[in-house]
Amino acid sequence: MRFALALTLLASFHAALALPPAIPPAIPPADQARRHLAEIASVFAGQGWKESRFSPPLLVSQAPGQLYESGLPPVWKADLVDQRGRHGYVFWENSQSGLLLEFALDSDSETPPKDGALTPGVPALQQFPVPGRKSANVASGCVPTAGASLVGYWTLHGVPEWAGSTLLPLDLRLKSTTLRLRNQMRMVEMPDTSGYTNDGTPLSGAFPADLAAAIEKDAKENGVSLRSEFSPFSFEQLKKETAASRPVLLSCLVRLPQKPQLSWGHEVVGVGWLELGGEQYVGVKDNFYPTESPQTVRWIRQEAFQSLIRVQPEAINEKNSHGDQKATQEETGILKGGRNKTFEKRAADN
Repeated sequence: MRFALALTLLASFHAALALPPAIPPAIPPADQARRHLAEIASVFAGQGWKESRFSPPLLVSQAPGQLYESGLPPVWKADLVDQRGRHGYVFWENSQSGLLLEFALDSDSETPPKDGALTPGVPALQQFPVPGRKSANVASGCVPTAGASLVGYWTLHGVPEWAGSTLLPLDLRLKSTTLRLRNQMRMVEMPDTSGYTNDGTPLSGAFPADLAAAIEKDAKENGVSLRSEFSPFSFEQLKKETAASRPVLLSCLVRLPQKPQLSWGHEVVGVGWLELGGEQYVGVKDNFYPTESPQTVRWIRQEAFQSLIRVQPEAINEKNSHGDQKATQEETGILKGGRNKTFEKRAADN
């Protein structure tokens, strides 16, 4: 949903309208799905992957004439359901190797994977309708919504004053934070002519670099001292920030899990990393992926990412952090239990 990406890649997008033909896989798609499930289960023990069943794999091409002509090639997708009825998916390359591209399972566990690391506790704020300039309502936008999720993490981990009055439920404070960040950035409204939402709600785009500046300004206005830095994506930097329990803001070019025929430039919160099968994957909290469990992490191959914003508040009060986290979780249920239904109908499966 990043307007910057739509501008910088526009020339190359036109060449992508003629999609390549399907490549006969070296391994039958159903067998490939089993292989990937076993591979994932080996690093996520006890989270339901091993017992998951999958639907017949489908080869999915990008729909022509999208608002964002990403040029992404066709991929194989298998939808999953585990023994507890939790849903997920797996994407892999349409190639002889069938390289694993991304995966997620609607899970209530934020246990770090084997051969990886994860920062738990980032609120899974989903995009929500806000008043628009050209339309009555528009989507809040991935850039400010991701920023608000990161603010929510620090609100629960040592900076309780950043998101506003602690007397309000956390979800309301984060929506208010989203609006504040929107007001600090150049937001662009775009009609949803491709079906990203199910009811045609217009979309909102912004520049990721503007988000770094907006977060700094918002923090200062709320009495929070911090350091932030906008840079090209680096897997090593992500590992360093994860080791320090600091989630990051990431821009990426990805398919919609619920509508893989559509793709876009997107802003998410980076919460972890994983090395699997010789490849590197990034764990994210996605603001346009409604799930039963707010703890759900989407794992995406690192080549999809372009930029990284690191945010480091200063003088964290750990005692204050733990007390505020417990009270807020019990009050709102935004992190533990409670379904996040924001935009659920708009982002539902076709």
